[in-house]
Amino acid sequence: MADQRVALLGTGLLGGSIGLALTDAGFEVAYGFDRDPGRTLAAVQAGACRQAAFSIAEAVCDVDVVFVATPVSAIAETVLEAAQYVRPGTLLTDVGSVKASVVQAVQERIPSHAFFVGGHPMAGSEQVGIDAATSCLFRDAVWVVTPTASSNSDAVMRLYWLVNQMGASVLSLDPQAHDESVSIVSHLAHVAAASLLSVMAERSAGTPPLFRMAASGFRDMTRIAAGSPAVWVDILYENAAAVQDALKVYIEELERFREHLDDRVVLWDLLERARETRSSLPSLLPAQDLYMVVVGVADQAGVLADVTTAVGERGINVVDMELRHSPEGGGGLLVLTVVGSSSADLGVLCLQQRGYAAHAEPSQMQCDYE
Repeated sequence: MADQRVALLGTGLLGGSIGLALTDAGFEVAYGFDRDPGRTLAAVQAGACRQAAFSIAEAVCDVDVVFVATPVSAIAETVLEAAQYVRPGTLLTDVGSVKASVVQAVQERIPSHAFFVGGHPMAGSEQVGIDAATSCLFRDAVWVVTPTASSNSDAVMRLYWLVNQMGASVLSLDPQAHDESVSIVSHLAHVAAASLLSVMAERSAGTPPLFRMAASGFRDMTRIAAGSPAVWVDILYENAAAVQDALKVYIEELERFREHLDDRVVLWDLLERARETRSSLPSLLPAQDLYMVVVGVADQAGVLADVTTAVGERGINVVDMELRHSPEGGGGLLVLTVVGSSSADLGVLCLQQRGYAAHAEPSQMQCDYE
């Protein structure tokens, strides 16, 4: 698979970083295309792609993989337009922060010769554009992949492999589960930061020293609000229902704090719960031994998506994945490489509960993520 030719549709921060990361890994990023030709030329100059294409058809007609890195509202139509011109078997994927609506729209209309698998790297910056792109943006990051029962298994495997080549680990989730999760860890966080800055702006008129008093804690907490409003309007609009649910719970928590500011015991409990939760957040990738979760799978549609989503819903990152076909046909072994024996044991348990024959064993693979 190392000879995979790649095209980028969208050459900003994420598209450019994908191009740089894959180029560093030895891939040929043959073409880049952007609605703004100046951005495409800048991507070529930055080394994110070899050649500027001046239409989607030109960019995708003779490549093996297409990464769509446009604003969320344009992803589905961009994928569907590209799918008209790709060769049979081409993998199309995206990097959008909202998945359910995109996956549904694409799967309803994509031609049968093209394969789409949704994706979302949990990496980025408040900076935008190719100037902010870097080949190490995805190193040690989690890249969410959202296969469904209709996803082509080989296409899913190729995307897993490409993600690993960029230094990221895979977390496989159902598209709707992705949107609900990201509404809390990303979208709500952005709204909270923006709201906090709005309060600051409103109060600062009568408090001149307020801006000067904002130290590192405040700046760290509100850094993400420096992101482009054009990008975030798209994201919040497309994931409105999940963000509304997250905001409801968040407002209830703020009210709990407001109501108990005169109660030291309750305040202690609220703050201690927050401290414990923060302490339990995993490091980007803990330096532990690698283990293989070996799963017997049948050769039928939807099995790969079911297995990977099952472990993803338990929060297990997949560092690598291999499908070993049986010489007799009819199925084979799916080998998921995960970090740590506890993750392997949890993966085996959840798969056995779903009726799969699964076991764990130490991996001989060297970990490049430590």
